[in-house]
Amino acid sequence: MNDHRVVGIHPIYRSGSVRRWHANPDVPAQTLADHQGRVAQIILFFWPDASPELIYAALHHDCGELYVGDVPAPIKAQNTALGFSVSQAEKQSRAKMGIRPIEEKHPHLRFADHLEAYTYVALRNPHVLVEPEWIRVLHELGEFAANLGVADCLAEWWRR
Repeated sequence: MNDHRVVGIHPIYRSGSVRRWHANPDVPAQTLADHQGRVAQIILFFWPDASPELIYAALHHDCGELYVGDVPAPIKAQNTALGFSVSQAEKQSRAKMGIRPIEEKHPHLRFADHLEAYTYVALRNPHVLVEPEWIRVLHELGEFAANLGVADCLAEWWRR
């Protein structure tokens, strides 16, 4: 069989060592393994009966960064063509790794991904959260939670 994918746990396992926050000197580095695991934990906190597909997506959504790198979200948002290209490259990389397709725009996944980033920064270097970008993220998290019907659960998240 002539399979173009790099099948097996090795590239997926290795992707967990990719470092996040390299372009933000105010935030300590974080591995993808840490980030993706915490995204899955957040999903289970908000939706204890989450589908296996959603947990799978949480645990694999950034694995393609092994080949693409972690392009900072603000630049992808500012340059939508770049953001689209990076997203496509990550999708192709995940496929090459043998990862099933992931619905990247799934609202629960997007919410948990953003909440994990905000929470990580809040716990590691909270003084940067006064910057306009982080204030915007906090506001968006509140709106996101309201739209998903988990605003009370988000309030509980902050209390803990």
